[in-house]
Amino acid sequence: MRKCKKILYFTYATLKATVEEEFKLRAPELSSIIIKGEKTQRDEKWSQDANVYIANYELLLRDLPEMQKIKWDVIIADEATKISNPKAKTTRAIKKLNATYRFPLSGTPLSNSVQDVWSIIDFCEPGALGSYWQFVDKYCEKDKWGSIKSYKNLDLLRKEIHPYCIRRLKKEVLQQLPPKLYENIYIDLSASERKMYNAIKQELKEELKTLGMTDRGGLQNMITKMLRLKQAVNSLELISDSKESSKLEGLKELLQTICTDGNKVVIFTSFKKMALILMRELAEYNPLLIAGGVSEQERNENKDKFNSNIENKLIISTDAGTHGLNLQKKSKFVVHYDIPWSVSKTEQREDRVHRIGQTGQVVVYKIIAKDTIDEYSLQVLNTKQNTAEQVLGDKDRLRKRKVSRAMLEKLLQ
Repeated sequence: MRKCKKILYFTYATLKATVEEEFKLRAPELSSIIIKGEKTQRDEKWSQDANVYIANYELLLRDLPEMQKIKWDVIIADEATKISNPKAKTTRAIKKLNATYRFPLSGTPLSNSVQDVWSIIDFCEPGALGSYWQFVDKYCEKDKWGSIKSYKNLDLLRKEIHPYCIRRLKKEVLQQLPPKLYENIYIDLSASERKMYNAIKQELKEELKTLGMTDRGGLQNMITKMLRLKQAVNSLELISDSKESSKLEGLKELLQTICTDGNKVVIFTSFKKMALILMRELAEYNPLLIAGGVSEQERNENKDKFNSNIENKLIISTDAGTHGLNLQKKSKFVVHYDIPWSVSKTEQREDRVHRIGQTGQVVVYKIIAKDTIDEYSLQVLNTKQNTAEQVLGDKDRLRKRKVSRAMLEKLLQ
């Protein structure tokens, strides 16, 4: 790397400053510059002489001509799941850049499906796995409507991608890091919550009946509406005037047990409004917020407060906080107030605490409302190990299965 004179490093916007600090620490002889600001400011930065140019992925859609003017030795795509969709504009743009070497980096290359691997490897070595449709024909099984229903030849795929992959698992390089412990906290909904939940479920069930078997647009719309079920079990305040929440009461009881003797807790939710409700209801713990709309400066200030101030006992975060937050020195407890469908998001949440520098055993809690979408989400995550294990050789990796009509029918039974 030290022989490379021009390096283009893509990451999340909130992580650009962190990346620059890492380069200063580990390769101080390389000059670096963060690309940010308005168009005229960014153009000026692209024209400056530096070794490392640090940009967020969104700039691929705004500054591609400026990027193409520079002869790159290396392009690094950090959190490479950002380019796992071959149809995305960002993916298409990054593949237009020329470089001697290309390095995609990811802890979860199979974040959603086996097809993710094609796009990431194709960025690294164009054509290595054939065209996208050749890849699909070789490794995917389709149903009668043309949708991918399962996978095949995964042992062969593992062999094909092996020359392009360098994998280092935590259990291999961090042998001193204790494994995570998991505990599910099961909550019964109140009568009024159950009535609201069942009403939404019945409404969705009736709507599903009206969809044609090949109505993919309608199916995608249904999947979006399923969020109302998650919101209903999180707190009725998300969908009505009521503030009732049995899950929130269960969380309060849990915090009374674990948030003692200086212990600090990191709580994740998928919804910003839920995060704000938690901030209000858990004010006695002096919580700090990480969410969309929180500036990078405030985000860093909140992280520093959590790591240094004894009175700030909680960080409450949406999935905006799943990258770049290092909280391992002050916390060993993670709470999933709700469960993402994506395994990569689940792991990224937990790894804010379970990482280098953690000296204690990390305990992960999931707050589960009984007989609801919560239990189904947990089932999806817990029963999808085989595909990623076959492709990557890692029993600890899970994959997310695309939600199908059959899955919706099962959930709405």
